[in-house]
This record gives sequence, structure tokens and C-alpha cells, in this order.
Amino acid sequence: VRPGLTVTRGATDAMPDDTRAVRDALRYIRDHAYDGTSVKNIVRATGVSQAGLYRQFKLAGRQTPHRELRAVQMNHARRLLAETLDPLREIAGRSGFKDVNYFIRVFSREQGMTPTQFRHSMAPMRSD
Repeated sequence: VRPGLTVTRGATDAMPDDTRAVRDALRYIRDHAYDGTSVKNIVRATGVSQAGLYRQFKLAGRQTPHRELRAVQMNHARRLLAETLDPLREIAGRSGFKDVNYFIRVFSREQGMTPTQFRHSMAPMRSD
């Protein structure tokens, strides 16, 4: 079974029960996920402590801020792998990863295959 290219938009969509800090964090993630940002920057953008932000995310039934950030980055990386022939180093950078080797490790762990294997499985979706 070929893996499909899913587009998840929920990671940065605000929900009615989200607090201001959660909404601010999600907005920051949406705007800066590909800039190589970190949880530290997300926390700074919300004006609450890291523990407080994690607690608010948990109370809102969300993943941690780190997981939300990673989900946005991984969705973008999967899309680039499926739709382009850009080198992995470029895809890593455009997806918010400063180091291509780290990107490959994270991608492989989360997707169960390397970025190259994923790209090959998506080849029919690409119009080369």
C-alpha cells in the first residue's frame, strides 16, 4: 500500500476552547515554522512560561507546542518531497530544519521510511 500525501491543517487552526496563549502560539507556528524556530521562540511570542504554555495546550486537548511545530514542518516536507525534485538539503531548509542529517533522522522516525523512499513512493503524484 502506497502512503498517501495527507494535508493536515488542524495543527494551526484555532479552536473555540483555545486560550489566547494557545492561539498566539499556533499563529506563531504557522508564521515561523519554516524559519528554523524553536519552542523557546514560541514561548517568548506568547508571553507565558513554557510550563504554562504546555499546560494550556494539554487542557485544550492539543499536542505539545513542539509536536504542533513538528507536524507543520513534516507536512511541508512531505509535500515538497511529493511535488518537487529539490535536493534533500534544500527541502530540509525550506521545512525549518537547519541540518539535513537531523531532518532525515526525524523524517525516518516519524514516517517509517527515509525521505528518499517517501519521494519514490510518491513519484506517480509528481509531474516531472
